[in-house]
Amino acid sequence: MPLCGDDPAALEQVGTLVRDLGCEPVAAGGVRRARLLEATAALVIGVWLSGGDVRAMFPPLEAAFRLVRPGA
Repeated sequence: MPLCGDDPAALEQVGTLVRDLGCEPVAAGGVRRARLLEATAALVIGVWLSGGDVRAMFPPLEAAFRLVRPGA
């Protein structure tokens, strides 16, 4: 679960709650980036509700460079 924030102690506390829910917290930047995260969530939810494959939009990092490796 992506988390945005500028307070390391607060991010750690929320990260603990996220883990307690069975998810993995992912640092997504400072609070200024939260607007971008919210916009991305709106896009993803819209695609998902219309039957799109959201997971294909955001493949795991190791799959993102499977054919072309950076610096290669």
